[in-house]
Amino acid sequence: MREMRNVWRTTAKICLIVGVPLVILYIILGLVLGFGGGLVAIAINGAIWTLMGQIFWLVAQHGDAKRARLKREGLCYDAEIVNIKPNMMINVGRAVAANAECRYLNLEGKTCLVRSGLFFIDVIPPTVFSGGPREDGTAGLSAKVYVNRDNPRDYYVEVSDRNRAAGADADYDYR
Repeated sequence: MREMRNVWRTTAKICLIVGVPLVILYIILGLVLGFGGGLVAIAINGAIWTLMGQIFWLVAQHGDAKRARLKREGLCYDAEIVNIKPNMMINVGRAVAANAECRYLNLEGKTCLVRSGLFFIDVIPPTVFSGGPREDGTAGLSAKVYVNRDNPRDYYVEVSDRNRAAGADADYDYR
């Protein structure tokens, strides 16, 4: 499965695409015109964007390490997606960030409710998901939950849309 765009990784790329050229521009213009004056503002702006991009990149790397650890060592459950909640404040182009609320039965027979972290979807549910719209807005989606054997509050939700997968850290709740 191909992974959908993670919010942290996408934000990191955007910040680095803006910040690194500003720093390079400062260096080039500084060598030609001499360092100083209004060029310092370009350097500070570029440094801030680059630093933010690096921080977001580290957050994404931490999430990737957690996901790999839970897939390798944790228990895997098939989950039912109960609801998709788009976050209209976070969008890039026509992609919107969203969370998936899921439920699954654990080994003890209890129903567990979990929520995935933010991931980008190309369109807003329930209108144009592959598989056609459904009443609850989860058309064409399925989910797997990877849970730490020793700590059920440490888990990862992987949401799939046909040949794509998305996921991030999530909250944990028993019902």
